Amino acid sequence: MSVNVIHSPQVVDFCKSPVAFVVSGTETAQPNYKLAVVVVVYQNGGWVELPMRLLDVDKDGAAVVSVGRNVRDMFDQMDLPGYNQSVISRCQHSIKEYYIKVSEYYGEVPELHGWTESSHCFMLKGKLPFWQFPGHNFWGDLKARKGFLTNIGKRVKTWYDAQQYLYWGNYFDTAVSVKLKVKAYFSGGDVVEQDLLSFANIQPKEIVLIPTGAAQLDLNSIAGNGSIYRYDLTLVKTTLPTEDQATLQFRIIPKPLYSYEFLFMNDFGVFESLLCTGQKKRKLKTAGESYRKELPYDYKATDSEHESVIYESRNNFQISTGLKPDYEAIHLEGMLTNNVLFSMEYGRFIRCELDRGSFAITDDKNDNHPIKFKYKYAFER
Repeated sequence: MSVNVIHSPQVVDFCKSPVAFVVSGTETAQPNYKLAVVVVVYQNGGWVELPMRLLDVDKDGAAVVSVGRNVRDMFDQMDLPGYNQSVISRCQHSIKEYYIKVSEYYGEVPELHGWTESSHCFMLKGKLPFWQFPGHNFWGDLKARKGFLTNIGKRVKTWYDAQQYLYWGNYFDTAVSVKLKVKAYFSGGDVVEQDLLSFANIQPKEIVLIPTGAAQLDLNSIAGNGSIYRYDLTLVKTTLPTEDQATLQFRIIPKPLYSYEFLFMNDFGVFESLLCTGQKKRKLKTAGESYRKELPYDYKATDSEHESVIYESRNNFQISTGLKPDYEAIHLEGMLTNNVLFSMEYGRFIRCELDRGSFAITDDKNDNHPIKFKYKYAFER
């Protein structure tokens, strides 16, 4: 009696993709033969066994064990950044470790015949289009991105007190420590380098959240001639051998008259800031019902024969991002399809719902154009 794991998913995959194991048994001639499968997920400091499933096998004694939806249901929380977060923090809910247990199940009175465990795998809370990683080796490809799960490689325009965040995954095979250093450029000509933040003992496949906004990092406390107009942030692996991961360049612009901030979930299942500099429209949509009532014989001129009840009142917003080059617009495309959106207002994050529809992403006639989208508050009835 034995169970073989014929195929395993990639070590790191996405819960919204078709992730599956293929397993087979040997005692297929036994009566009432099936394979029993249990998906086991690491959750809140312990292993959680999901309900057992019994699978029929094909003529070769094999069965496909789909696990994407099972693990997806375990992402019960989000690693939402703290407003004005100023320290590096560990992400608890952006990636899940899991494995499966398989047993042959047969007999006149069917019973289990010993468990076989698969290797341990990990799943991110996202879905990456197949064309972006045709070899399905996302975590291997992550080395080319130096571990960054948010958009990198381009200049970021921001204003001083805008919220900015970076998610980094430890793609090394051992635990590492990191530090964040800055090179600040002052209008008076000074260039000052300084270490800002550090974080130790990041385990393999673990994700950390790093604040990158100028106010969050208190860059005005750095002494220099004039004001900071640009700052470059570099994440450094301080565990030997040391290695720079990547550098992001931020340009500080004056805060526009129309300035709005959002957090969108990207394809990797982590959050990215989107700064909008276009105008916003707000409409109040209400719905209800009216009914007629009998007036008393001594009614007054201010009385009414009709009463109304409002059972729906929702704010509907339309906003323009302001001018975006094509590469930013294409990156925004993945975030618009996830429908996980927070508006940064009143010193906190407000959960919103993105209205479905069509979005004008790119325009060959105009490489620099605004994108409009509609949303509403999630808490309003």
